[in-house]
Parts: sequence; C-alpha cells; structure tokens
Amino acid sequence: MIVLTLPTSQPDLANWHVFLLSQWAQLSPALDCEVSEFDTHAQYTFNELDKIELDGDTLLIHYRTHYHVYHPCRGMDLHDSCSRFVRGQLIGNLLQLAIYQAPEERSTADEL
Repeated sequence: MIVLTLPTSQPDLANWHVFLLSQWAQLSPALDCEVSEFDTHAQYTFNELDKIELDGDTLLIHYRTHYHVYHPCRGMDLHDSCSRFVRGQLIGNLLQLAIYQAPEERSTADEL
C-alpha cells in the first residue's frame, strides 16, 4: 500500500495536480507499466499525469503510459502511448493507493 500525506485536508484539483506531480516517483509502484500487450518487443518508456477526478473520497488519477517498439528488420520504429487510470482512497489527509499487481498470464489451455 502506498500512503501519501496531503499538505492540506481539502485541496482543490489544481493543488492535487501539483501535489501528485511532486510525488510522482512515489506513485510509480501503483501504476501499470506493462506494455507487452501491444507488441512482444514493446518497451516501457515513462508515465505522465493526464488528469484527476475527485468523487467523494475516491481520487481517480488518469495517466498515459508511453512505450517504444523497434523492429529493425521491418523498418518499424514506433513511439506510442495508452491511457490508464488508478484509483486512490482519501482518508482524512492521507491518500492510499494499492500497489499494482499484473494479472496472471492466460493460457489457451485454460479455455479447454
């Protein structure tokens, strides 16, 4: 579990944005950095904060995961990104986020 202490108990969205950018390195364990679903040679490059939504005691952090795919034999050099989000829980002046756990890889044998 990742726990961040907020500077104030009721920040507005602009303050949330500044606060999360300043704490971005501590948030990284909660972010999905897997990009192998796009290509087996895809390499994660970085995440960036997109937008924030506040719904009661739930904070949705929307972010973009950037990746790079390079296939020299095909002449392919692709830089792209995908949109994702993570949900955090506000408890007083604390923000709690679960550490990301990749889903188990599926096998075609599971479908039989």
